[in-house]
Amino acid sequence: MDRRKADKVADDLLRQIVVGDLSLGEILPKEAALAALYQVNRSVIREAIKLLEVHRLVKPVRRKGTEVLDPNMSLSPEVIRVMIQPRPGQIDTAILHDLLEIRAELDAQLSMLAAQRRSEEDLALFDSFIETLETLLEQPKQYSDVFDQLSLAIARSTHNRIFEMLVHWHHRIQKDLGELLLSARFATHKHNHIIPTIETQRSMFTYEHRTA
Repeated sequence: MDRRKADKVADDLLRQIVVGDLSLGEILPKEAALAALYQVNRSVIREAIKLLEVHRLVKPVRRKGTEVLDPNMSLSPEVIRVMIQPRPGQIDTAILHDLLEIRAELDAQLSMLAAQRRSEEDLALFDSFIETLETLLEQPKQYSDVFDQLSLAIARSTHNRIFEMLVHWHHRIQKDLGELLLSARFATHKHNHIIPTIETQRSMFTYEHRTA
């Protein structure tokens, strides 16, 4: 069975579900009909539907078939990617704004927790990333890659595995969207404010803890 064919079928069905061409509660066509539509054998269709189940976009219903679920209930990066870019060349700026807004809030919370839990070794690692970023201001792709390493290091310094998972999740979406998010996150000197902020918040936390 050709896994690449299953991926292509799943990607097309995923896009139809996310953009609403296949609506919530709708039953997918039978395997034979989908196989004929995509010109593949039925084993490819079965594998594609399993992939959609992994994304929590469909579920099998006894005696009915495969039912379409609400894409807003999926946490899959692939679903977010299609929500932002529903069709080639088309960008949903409202969804992109929502994603960037969530990331900004995540970064703020990460910095606060890192300020409380980071070690001196963590700060040294952060500083090494900052030094590298200073040399990459004219190279957006490389800058973005190193900035991602910095954000992951900050997440790990919180010792909160969920924060680390969320950062990996965002990086996956960013990788899928490629140049789109890269253009929304151009290289600037903003990285200079991250470590002083963490250090300052650490001092404030220590003072408040001692005087409480």
